[in-house]
Amino acid sequence: MFSFFNRKNKQPSFRLLWTFEKRNHYFTRNAEWGWLDEHTAFANHPNSLETLQLSDWQQFIFFAATGQITVASYIHKVASQYTTTVPAELDHTIIYELLALADNKLIVFTAKPCNIPEAFLSPLLK
Repeated sequence: MFSFFNRKNKQPSFRLLWTFEKRNHYFTRNAEWGWLDEHTAFANHPNSLETLQLSDWQQFIFFAATGQITVASYIHKVASQYTTTVPAELDHTIIYELLALADNKLIVFTAKPCNIPEAFLSPLLK
């Protein structure tokens, strides 16, 4: 009768997120990128000649790295897209991949919103 009280997906407490020091930081792309095929993206390490193939999660996060959303907001946004149960470890997965991308200097964290540098907006030509 009162279905508006029933939430589609109840979000977990995301305990790791609330202890993550960069939870209120924004994240943005910091590398040139392109497509290996229609489903697989790569990014060029900004300080070397290394080219890194991005995993599915890394692609998802890299393309969301617009400098306009905080880590906490992003995790909640992704969680809200689940139509059934939200994985309890979703925050772990996203934070792990964010840190992997940051370790490879493919994204950077900022305290304030920022824009993606022009060179990193569009894919490199094949």
